[in-house]
Amino acid sequence: MNAPLKIAIAGLGTVGSGTAKLIQTNAALIAARCGRPVRIVAIADKIKKNAQDINLEGITWYDDAIQMV
Repeated sequence: MNAPLKIAIAGLGTVGSGTAKLIQTNAALIAARCGRPVRIVAIADKIKKNAQDINLEGITWYDDAIQMV
């Protein structure tokens, strides 16, 4: 399998948190279809409470999206 595709998410509103949940829930299916694992490596949001349904293990947290970039 190839090196993982690394993803950073700026903001955990409706779209950002939904995307993170879908990637984490369907990681094996995504990897099988695209031929490489997909990993969330960074998230930026001012309110860490927005990540309550997201597994943050191995993800770098940023309070500012500009710092993440």
